[in-house]
Amino acid sequence: MKKRSSTIALIVSMMTTPAAFAAQRIVTFGVDNMTCASCPYIVKTAMAAVPGVANVTVSFESKTATVTFDDA
Repeated sequence: MKKRSSTIALIVSMMTTPAAFAAQRIVTFGVDNMTCASCPYIVKTAMAAVPGVANVTVSFESKTATVTFDDA
């Protein structure tokens, strides 16, 4: 019985561990095909619609998009 409860406790802890270590991450993507002034708006709108994304900053000049998101 003790072994069974230990196994159940281990399984439950493994299932809850990813949420306990979830953090906000920042990633910068290269966006090579931005060719017009509307492109940054379109890229930002599309990336911001993804669940978990907190902030998106797009630079037409450097052709990058920096995304802040929750990794959970």
